[in-house]
Amino acid sequence: MPRITDKLKSVILPATIGNILEWYDFTLYGYFASIFASLYFPAHEKFLSLLAAYGLFAASYFMRPVGALFFGYLGDTLGRKYSLAYSIILMGVCNLILSVLPTHAEWGVMAGVCLTLLRLVQGFAVGGEYSGATIYLIESATPGHRTFFGSLALSSAYTGFLLSSAVGALLSTLFSADDLMAWGWRLGFALGFFIAFIGLYIRKKLRDTPVYRHFEKSSHGHHDNPIRDLFINNYKPLILALGIALLPAGFTYINFVYLSNFLSQYTGVSSQYILLINTICMFYVVITIPLIGLLADRVGRKRLMLIAAILILLLCVPLLLLSLHFSLLSLLLLASLHILYETNVPAEVAEMFPVHCRYTGVALTLNLTNGVAGGLAPMIAAVLIYSTDLLISPMFYIMGLGLITLVTLLFVSYKQ
Repeated sequence: MPRITDKLKSVILPATIGNILEWYDFTLYGYFASIFASLYFPAHEKFLSLLAAYGLFAASYFMRPVGALFFGYLGDTLGRKYSLAYSIILMGVCNLILSVLPTHAEWGVMAGVCLTLLRLVQGFAVGGEYSGATIYLIESATPGHRTFFGSLALSSAYTGFLLSSAVGALLSTLFSADDLMAWGWRLGFALGFFIAFIGLYIRKKLRDTPVYRHFEKSSHGHHDNPIRDLFINNYKPLILALGIALLPAGFTYINFVYLSNFLSQYTGVSSQYILLINTICMFYVVITIPLIGLLADRVGRKRLMLIAAILILLLCVPLLLLSLHFSLLSLLLLASLHILYETNVPAEVAEMFPVHCRYTGVALTLNLTNGVAGGLAPMIAAVLIYSTDLLISPMFYIMGLGLITLVTLLFVSYKQ
């Protein structure tokens, strides 16, 4: 077992708490997508209104690669800790504004424009958060435990998902549907501002990683442009890293964002129950990810990734059909397949890049795949069902991503 007691106060807690808080802020929007559709993008056709809300969800993800380049440049030239601090400040301010933002009924089109701008800035800020926490933990890891330490960043991100799901479930229980629509949802985003402020305070005394301090000393403070170096000298590992990260990016937002609305619409169960089982699944994921990280450090990351990718291709459609009758069991099984693969991704991707452009490379990889494959996933799933009338069609998208990732994994394993 890694020496957690030695790392908890100085490394793990500051990195993971900030990550938890940022992902709580960012994903809460997904759980209230239908409310935002009605309040900020009213349309004659309910589908078009919801599509607009999901479109904004996707647009904010397109800002993540832009944020990745900005925060990656800061992290590789100034230090990991500065990038982590600036990203959480932006998220907190956006959530404060969002908690008091007038609706379409009060401001007309301008309300939707302001919401769009806020979401774009949030997407930009998240571009530096998860990747920064990942690198900070991996570069601070004890020998032989990089996958485990990288898994803590992933687990903390899902803790943010868990927190937003729990808050969504609590608000849905405490308030009637009318009160939740009118003002109850704002409490979740107001809370996001305060917890982001706490995260900044905790990170105030964060030191840079031993790996980065050694790089600073050996390079005598001289830094090449990490963006230029990434695209000129490290484009091959970047392409392979993108292929490896593609599947979990899309699968995350099908499993933990889209399926909530899918089950509510096609099974007829209440939104409160859907949020409850989603919260149970998130708790399961948060607990299980570090255990998989420990296992991967013993048996090898690529072996687990290949097994998981194949199982996802074979079982994603049957498990979606199972969800129509046994929603909790199905979601737990889908989550198990998902994290069996994704737990290995942070350390695998980080090791592909040299220290001087690692933040930029990891940030661009994770945010580009999440911005494209993840941000588009809920909207693509909705469009696929609407155009084909096949309830299993969202998993065709996952299978396509899975094939690309599996080919990449086989190529990387063959080369090594």
